[in-house]
Amino acid sequence: MLRRFILSSLIILLGFTFAQSGSARQVYINGEIISTEDVMALEAYYQVYIPDGAYWYDGISGLVGPQGGPAVGQIMPGLALGGQLSPNASGTGTGTFINGRELHWQEVQGLQQLLGRVDQGYFWMDAGGNIGYAGGGYLFNLFDVMRQASASPSYNRSIFGHELTGSVIGDGTTVGFIDGDLGITCGPDGGCTGW
Repeated sequence: MLRRFILSSLIILLGFTFAQSGSARQVYINGEIISTEDVMALEAYYQVYIPDGAYWYDGISGLVGPQGGPAVGQIMPGLALGGQLSPNASGTGTGTFINGRELHWQEVQGLQQLLGRVDQGYFWMDAGGNIGYAGGGYLFNLFDVMRQASASPSYNRSIFGHELTGSVIGDGTTVGFIDGDLGITCGPDGGCTGW
């Protein structure tokens, strides 16, 4: 009888400990909490750990980033994650919007260094890096521009009288752009990550 009591108590304690360790995650995407199951599925699929916190997700391009910050990566587009993407998910002040989200200043700076000029206004971008004016047609492919720029070991542009310098790197399948504050790398599958 004592043995059964000890075994039952141990099972209850183990169950309580497991329930504690499997407690609900606090991951918010576009202002809404997502289920612990969704967090675990994303972590398993992308082989990453997602810290509890607030993030934004652009379901059209697949770009993701911390709430108030720049894009730091790209996942599959079209996932049913969180709420609607807010125009100020990455902050305000740049006047350049992609898929309704105002770009963070670091994103605009990186694009200026790559493209030479970034217009204010509204644009669309799909998961393949194709960009165009909102409501309009295709302008260019960002990933192609990055690949072309990778042919030059140093990529310099003069913008409004200021010299901005960065390096474009590539090995034929993966390309990246790095300056003192920003880095973006895009792989052959179209997925990008930034830091």
